[in-house]
Amino acid sequence: MNPDEAVLAQWWAHQQAHPGALPPGVEPVQTRLIRAVGRGRLPDAGPVHVKVMGFPRFKDRFRYAFQPFPAWVEYVALRRARALGILCPEPVAWRGLRRLGVPVASLLVTRSLPTRVGRPESDAVAAIAASLAAAGVEHRDLHLGNFVALEGGGAAVLDLHGARFRGSPPAGPVRVRMAAKLVADLLREPDGTAAAQRLVSCLVGAGFLPEGEVQAVLVAAERLRVAVLRDRIERCMHESTEFTRSFRADGVQHRRREARELAPAGQGGRELVTWWLGDRAREVLDGKPPLLAGLRRKWCWLPGQHHVYIPGPSPRALGPDQIQELLEGYARYRQLATATRDIGSRSLAGP
Repeated sequence: MNPDEAVLAQWWAHQQAHPGALPPGVEPVQTRLIRAVGRGRLPDAGPVHVKVMGFPRFKDRFRYAFQPFPAWVEYVALRRARALGILCPEPVAWRGLRRLGVPVASLLVTRSLPTRVGRPESDAVAAIAASLAAAGVEHRDLHLGNFVALEGGGAAVLDLHGARFRGSPPAGPVRVRMAAKLVADLLREPDGTAAAQRLVSCLVGAGFLPEGEVQAVLVAAERLRVAVLRDRIERCMHESTEFTRSFRADGVQHRRREARELAPAGQGGRELVTWWLGDRAREVLDGKPPLLAGLRRKWCWLPGQHHVYIPGPSPRALGPDQIQELLEGYARYRQLATATRDIGSRSLAGP
């Protein structure tokens, strides 16, 4: 066994014992509920990135019980993309573990790229998108977070798990969806309209997008921006990276994962659910620190009330001003639900 294989064996042993957790000595870069990415080093291969995936939720175990491991899919996609001349990481190794047919752990190791700090320029992103299309690659999750700026200039695409190798350039509707996902990332930023318009211009200049599809991309991007914001807010009602959901005999409890203690802050009816959603809307839309740490909902067929909680050991009722903030946040969340009605009836491209 060579030195690299010995380290890989150690990393994989740790992953089997602790699915979804990065091995010791690997520096975390990104951590999510079902996956984590870190920087490590192999004796011969040098700097590498390590992506591990556990399957803590039933829906993830069920999904990948009938699909190949994500690590294997991306390993193969990266090899194919590099053979087509697309700038992306070199895959080093992958591993996967099932028990009784149920996926337990997945690991992918790729050679690190020489990157620089900062977001890649729009023309570099557009060039990669155009190279993917020219190679017949349809990427279903091509967002700006998938790109890195390279030291010598230009950019590379990182995550090809959502790539499909069709063999011919994507059709118009597919190009529109791919471009819209990139543009929507910019529209979610403060004053991101100008940057979004520049990216669209670069996509046209790179030959990825015909001029006649620009308006369709901008409309689709605005719809996607709104949908993503709604999804981020509604994660407080589900098992997610930032929230837990547990079912009990008398109802359901939602809580923030980082909340170590919950103190009662009020009880009542359906309005407490609007407080919970409104609090999350304040956080997502305005970047405000949350007021609430938990919500407990009674089953509708049982007597009793809902409860909301604040972080900490001491109970404290919410004040009128705080409740008003929560209600205003909920109103903004509800506005998102109807925001797409007039999208497309007005021009988003500007004068």
